[in-house]
Amino acid sequence: MKEPICSKATLSRLPLYLDYLRTERPGETISAAEISRALGLGDVQVKKT
Repeated sequence: MKEPICSKATLSRLPLYLDYLRTERPGETISAAEISRALGLGDVQVKKT
């Protein structure tokens, strides 16, 4: 059996990122640091995704 490409924890965070990106500033570039601050996550968590 192949190893998963990403963890279940990562998969569970993806909808949060998508919602944030859709509502915050559509079409603009937003850094991982901005996303992590807004969602209360660590920079590394966001960057690894």
